Amino acid sequence: MTKALYPLSADPFHYGHLSTIKTALSSGLFNEVIVGIGVNPEKKNKYLFSLEERVALAQKSCHCLKNVRVEPFEGMMAHEAIKRGTSVILRSARTAQDFAYEQVLAEVNKHYGLVTVILPAQNDYATVSSSVVKAIVQEGGLCHDYVNPAVKHALEEKLRDITLIGVTGNTGSGKTTVSKELVAYGTQQNLNITHFDCDAIVHQIYDQNTHYPQAREHIIARFGTSILNGDAINRKILAHIVFSDTQAAQDLSNILKKPGRIALEQAVRNTKGILLVDVA
Repeated sequence: MTKALYPLSADPFHYGHLSTIKTALSSGLFNEVIVGIGVNPEKKNKYLFSLEERVALAQKSCHCLKNVRVEPFEGMMAHEAIKRGTSVILRSARTAQDFAYEQVLAEVNKHYGLVTVILPAQNDYATVSSSVVKAIVQEGGLCHDYVNPAVKHALEEKLRDITLIGVTGNTGSGKTTVSKELVAYGTQQNLNITHFDCDAIVHQIYDQNTHYPQAREHIIARFGTSILNGDAINRKILAHIVFSDTQAAQDLSNILKKPGRIALEQAVRNTKGILLVDVA
């Protein structure tokens, strides 16, 4: 049992990094992982986040893990490992090219009496990288599947100049009313606040002139033509079905998920400031 240094640029920290740390701890080989957030000389002037920001975001991402410390460092990872009192450097590799590069570094670390443990990226995060996450957000996409909410928020503010705020509650609790009042308040205070109404998007999907005909066809195929009133989907009939059948509600949610996400991402791409997302 020993501790390992896991050196990263973490610009930003993502779930692939987190998965490597969890695997290292669960393996029983280590009882502590030090996440070292460093500065790569080749990327020194290309980082999106400052060193302090990268450390803070990594700390928030790792806050639920025991025996994990996040610390900044400068210089060679080998020097940092010796300074931290460990003889093991932890690394991860997504591809054969990554693995070959890590083997070269491992040979260098040997000269300092260090052992390098290279873990393959887990399947769920085998293609995730900081560059990919930044590219998704830059294009207005949602990255919550890949990063901690704090990282997602920081990326959206930094790259899109937008803050997403979810407004939720039970049916009839006044979500839409509150959102409209906040939009009005923003107008008075010269704040850019936009309201994204998820119900309105769903209603568009139900309409025969929808931009999402495939989703509408899936709904009719799943629930039958009895939900139609002429060419239009009768929302009351559909609601009666899904509110009385848990599986039906889940099936409808699955059908609406993709077009709903596309609509939200388009809103993110076209909005600056605060976006109030009125969700059920």
